[in-house]
Amino acid sequence: MNSRYFVDTGATFSFFPKGIYKVFRDTFRKEAGFPLYKSPPSQFDTCYKADPGVAPDFPTVKMYFGQQKPENLLFLAERLVVVHQQGLFCLAFMSWKNPVTIIGSYQLQGVGLTFDTATDTLSFDIDACALTRPHGAHESKRDNEKVQVYNSQMVSMLHLLFLALKVLRAKKSLNFGNGLTGGSIVDTGATVTSFPEDFYDEFRDTFRKEVRGIPLYDAPLGNFDTCYMVDPGEVPTFPDVKMYFGHQNPENLLLLEQQRVMVHERGLFCLAFKKWNHPLAIIGSYQLQGIGLTFDTTTDTLKIPMEKFHHFHLFTSIIFSILLIVLGNTNSLSPLNSTYIMQARKRFMSLDPTKLPDPPMPSYTFTVYHHDVFEKTKFKDYDSLLENRLARCNARASYLASVLESQNGAQGGEMLDLVPKSTDIFYGGGEYVASFLIGTQIIKNYLLIDTGSDLVWWQCGPCVACYKQDQPLYDSTASKTFRIIGCNRHALRCRTVDPAFHCNQENFECRYDMIYADHSQTKGFIADDVITFNLDHRPVRVTFGCSKDQTGEKNFSAFASGILGVGRAVQYSLPSQFGGHVMSMCLPPFYSGKGSVLSFHTSKWPRATSAKLLFNYRYPSFYYVNLYKVFINDREVPVSPSWWKFKPYMSGGVLVDTGTSFTYFPNDFYVVFRYIFREEVLDIPMVENPNKPFDTCYKDDPSGRGLYFPVVKLYFGSVSSSTMLLLEKERVVINYRGLYCLAFVGWHRDQSVLGMMQLQGVGLTFDTLANTLSFDIDACD
Repeated sequence: MNSRYFVDTGATFSFFPKGIYKVFRDTFRKEAGFPLYKSPPSQFDTCYKADPGVAPDFPTVKMYFGQQKPENLLFLAERLVVVHQQGLFCLAFMSWKNPVTIIGSYQLQGVGLTFDTATDTLSFDIDACALTRPHGAHESKRDNEKVQVYNSQMVSMLHLLFLALKVLRAKKSLNFGNGLTGGSIVDTGATVTSFPEDFYDEFRDTFRKEVRGIPLYDAPLGNFDTCYMVDPGEVPTFPDVKMYFGHQNPENLLLLEQQRVMVHERGLFCLAFKKWNHPLAIIGSYQLQGIGLTFDTTTDTLKIPMEKFHHFHLFTSIIFSILLIVLGNTNSLSPLNSTYIMQARKRFMSLDPTKLPDPPMPSYTFTVYHHDVFEKTKFKDYDSLLENRLARCNARASYLASVLESQNGAQGGEMLDLVPKSTDIFYGGGEYVASFLIGTQIIKNYLLIDTGSDLVWWQCGPCVACYKQDQPLYDSTASKTFRIIGCNRHALRCRTVDPAFHCNQENFECRYDMIYADHSQTKGFIADDVITFNLDHRPVRVTFGCSKDQTGEKNFSAFASGILGVGRAVQYSLPSQFGGHVMSMCLPPFYSGKGSVLSFHTSKWPRATSAKLLFNYRYPSFYYVNLYKVFINDREVPVSPSWWKFKPYMSGGVLVDTGTSFTYFPNDFYVVFRYIFREEVLDIPMVENPNKPFDTCYKDDPSGRGLYFPVVKLYFGSVSSSTMLLLEKERVVINYRGLYCLAFVGWHRDQSVLGMMQLQGVGLTFDTLANTLSFDIDACD
């Protein structure tokens, strides 16, 4: 087994793998805040020039080993920046092509190292060599060169974000009421401070008035009702809070600066105070973090040493107690709990697919279910079902790769002679189905939804060779509204360069012959018939493929009778047939037995977040979007926005696909994305050999406690609240065989595919007139 990290006293500087180094260096540059020197020495790429005699403050580096805990921290302050004789400060870390990280001697100078092979540990003791140095700097000899290392001040995001400016004065007392009710207590068991309702309302309203130039977020976030969204990279300024005890004198002041006033959650800054239905005020530990408390029952005082000691009177009736039951969990991002997930999956596996709710739908609206609702009876447990889904996802990705890499695609609309065409390769699977009522018999069938296809087809009896399907077979001879469409009038596709279609010159039927990636095949001709919407009993005529001959029966799903092509291209795609420009759908979560909706012409959702739809003339059926930037929590994955744009010959880009379960990123991006995600996960052990195809998995907590994972933010076009798709919990990680795994995948392609794991439960509104795709979180309920 190769170690990923090692300490080497023979190496002068530390070396990081190329991808990790780039993230490290770019983050350092952002934190430094100084102009880069344009012509650094050859061995360094990040240097700064300072005025003579000036000791600039540079960011520190924290290295955590194993888990992000204080006892696992190697804090590098003075050993970060090298000063050359030319007066340049250069980042003393290097990049190389090897996947191994080397911690060099420059970063370990003055550190005591204890190697213990019995316990397999290496201990670090900072400044253990008892170096003597003047205040502000020390000197050492290295490679016959005089190196001066300045003390550097820690510059963290917390320090940058919380700058003291304004003062809030809530002029209302919190004294004891009649019968010694009310009053204020200090409670280290409570996380944030809670105020009585009437006091809190005034406090909150005053705070909001004092905030300048930062828009209030339009919805509460968990337990917080006053939140603000700030663009990444901006430094917000929020009011401070002053608490006076006894009298409004300086010696009775507890000044709460912004890091004790605001909490940073899911990209929002929220007021870290709560209200509750009780006359008592509780001062919680969040407001007292980092503050020393001295309780003196002899003098009845509580001393708080901040800039100087403040003495607050302790009334003898004050109670110190743990109030967690009253306050609850103040973290607005709810955790993932494996017990809840297992119970939900158990309920899902027990559903009877023959008793699914299928309410009457109005015109141009269909009921949608997840594929696994119908397939689950074939599998012994949910993990086995999930493995099958992973296999489908891999097959879909392979199909998309073959389509996107093909250099022989037809140019839309090119007219050819009436000659037979050869077959092409298609994909016959899908993750969601829609319910249809077909023909004058009103036969109920399910069709697999495919945003990458523009043909609607279903099995059409009497058959030459049809696979067995669970629903009744549609019989074209029994439907009084069925008719064949001749290629000389309507089916112009038969005259274009599409190898799957040709015009039968004997009867002028427009015939198709589709071979799928799994070697199954369907043959038939273009026809039309009516479908009925049972709420208003309105029949609508639909052009479809009447499939008479299917081979490879085992590769077709018995619960579905065909494919519902809802791709962007014109001709046979259902959106184009209905003549509207709006298609909306909400795709149910993967273990939900509830149905959702697929609608045309209208959308019932507010379109909270919107991306721009981009047209790709080489692949006109696909829905491409203008992904701009990706953040994990508040850390940007450092690539240029141009990364996501189309490349020569219209390759690259980001497409949304209902047939792909997980999101696929190009490997170069995914490696950096995965690295930052791992860095953002706190106190959850990562496993060394995860379940394939995942490479970043974490152990569940044996005690059953909920686990918090980072959120992923996708920005489209620009960085703002209206262009952000916020992914959390099971849109980011998946519970697979007892592990929580990152639900994103890297692949050797330059395209990205936004999959349904990330979009489950999200309302999607495709508007081809406005060229937008809008996202509404949790819209299915």
